[in-house]
Amino acid sequence: MGLGIGSALLVLFFTHDRKGPIGLSQLMDCAMLAVIGGLFGGKIFHIVFENPSLYFEHPWRAISNWGKGFVLYGSFLGGAVCTILFCRKQKISFWKMIDAMALAIPVGIWVGRMGCLCAGCCYGSPTSLFWAISFEPYHLGSRTILPQVLAAHSDWASIPI
Repeated sequence: MGLGIGSALLVLFFTHDRKGPIGLSQLMDCAMLAVIGGLFGGKIFHIVFENPSLYFEHPWRAISNWGKGFVLYGSFLGGAVCTILFCRKQKISFWKMIDAMALAIPVGIWVGRMGCLCAGCCYGSPTSLFWAISFEPYHLGSRTILPQVLAAHSDWASIPI
């Protein structure tokens, strides 16, 4: 997760238009707030939608498992809310801000999804496809198709848009 955030911030730094309407300090401040909002949004979505009974029965696990269990959609929503609030407070166009962040977001998502692949979480459904991967600790009796790999390719495909 940290590598994804770091790579997105590096891409943001190196692709920033120095002559554009948004200063680098404003862009980085907004990005850091979006990261914080994304962390909280991802965790909240995990708690509410993935396994709510576990966290409602044992609420301390939400804090003790802080490094595990995030949902991409919650992270995206949390980051978007923080970006909107930042832009309103700073009187900056939201659309110009997300245009400035357009390349960094899919890079961060892609690196984060590859981190999921390396961690072995979200290992997918059993399949007989030749490019499937077998996770021994989670061996399901067959190789699995990885949702992160499929989704990560769609993240890269969205860059030219």
